[in-house]
Amino acid sequence: MIRQATSHDRQALYDLSNTSLALDYLSAQDFYFAHCYDPANVIVNEVDGHPVASLQVGYHVMMLHDTRIMVSAFTGLIGDQADAQGRYRRQLIQQALAEQSCKTLVTLVSTDSEQRYQSYGFAAVYHQRHFTVRPSDFSSRSYYGTDKQFSLSELSAVYRRFTSHFNGYILRDDDYWLRLMDELAARRLNLAVYHNGQGVAEGYMIYKLAKKQTEVSELVYLNGKAMVRLLSYGLRLKPQLDIAVAVDEDLTRAFPKAVSRVQPCMAAHVNDYKLFNALYQSQVKDVAAAFAVSPKPLFISERY
Repeated sequence: MIRQATSHDRQALYDLSNTSLALDYLSAQDFYFAHCYDPANVIVNEVDGHPVASLQVGYHVMMLHDTRIMVSAFTGLIGDQADAQGRYRRQLIQQALAEQSCKTLVTLVSTDSEQRYQSYGFAAVYHQRHFTVRPSDFSSRSYYGTDKQFSLSELSAVYRRFTSHFNGYILRDDDYWLRLMDELAARRLNLAVYHNGQGVAEGYMIYKLAKKQTEVSELVYLNGKAMVRLLSYGLRLKPQLDIAVAVDEDLTRAFPKAVSRVQPCMAAHVNDYKLFNALYQSQVKDVAAAFAVSPKPLFISERY
């Protein structure tokens, strides 16, 4: 039986998530249940009075083809590990998609696989390019102007200017930035900001110090100098950088010898093609074509 979650389901779902392969796109289980779990947006699949799977649907504002639209995002997908075929999770996804067909134009789900949600009509239209950069790739390793002093308004302003060059990105409000600060603390992530000589923020970087390298999960910059200063800051403690950027960002202009790999990061589902084509005056019939209406490259960094 599929039903709406209640506050009493939290502990049962927390225990269930300890034995499942879910939350593959939220590395901090405790953070999800402490800051993201919202029973009003969660549906539960129950068998014999016990939850065996759950799915949370969040809502966000996206800038798609220069138009603001409301999108839904699937997160908190938890399932009983004994359910080898994933039928309980599958039932939840199918019901949630049916509901979203009359609520939102697009649904997103974070994934590192091209095929994982393909059978539901999703396509992994968002990809990230991961660059491996070493100290020898830098002509200068000065990080002057980069530190951990910043205001949320500075981050917001830099993000707005950076994403104006892209398409399909999430618009971030004040609540988003506050929640991000909580997430950074929970997942032991760091955030550094570059200020120019006049004290104006021109870039920021979210990163993690892994065993052998600094892993940069979000790099936002307004010019090449800001980008290089931020990355130089990331090399202070580790001998190598792994930098995740939008697939169309070419860091080889700054680092000609850098090697890269591409992997999917987000899949999308168009919930109503008739409405989509009416809104964008298009005639698309699949997800890839729907997200290619604008010539601007796609950018997304959320993991929900």
